[in-house]
Amino acid sequence: MRSAGSRGAARRGRARSEDGSALVLTWVALVVAGVAVVVLVDLFAYLAAAGRARSAADGAALAAAAVAHPRGGVPGSPVEAASRVAEEQGATLVRCACRRGARDVAVEVSVAVEALVVTRFTGRSIHAEAEATLVPARSGP
Repeated sequence: MRSAGSRGAARRGRARSEDGSALVLTWVALVVAGVAVVVLVDLFAYLAAAGRARSAADGAALAAAAVAHPRGGVPGSPVEAASRVAEEQGATLVRCACRRGARDVAVEVSVAVEALVVTRFTGRSIHAEAEATLVPARSGP
């Protein structure tokens, strides 16, 4: 049997070997929490840019359709109208399949993602496409 003195010495030795472990665990937890915050902020920036891209594409397609259709009643170039609307919403017009006199148009826009880390893996911009068809209102009964 061990004496009470030897058991106490064993406990003290074990306690000394665990000194500082709480500090290491605290640092690890803080690093993990910091990484999680950065990833979440980037994810929300990515999602916000995706929403802006979809909205800009929809607006650009509608503007191009209003100008492209002969009965749309809006003067100008469909490409210029789409580009203007896209830029007003913070996007860049990448492609516009819209010609004067067309009933259907299709556009593609790009929006820059302002994030810290995610853009290094997924790219620095998000693309969105939209199509629109102008159907003029019928006059009369």
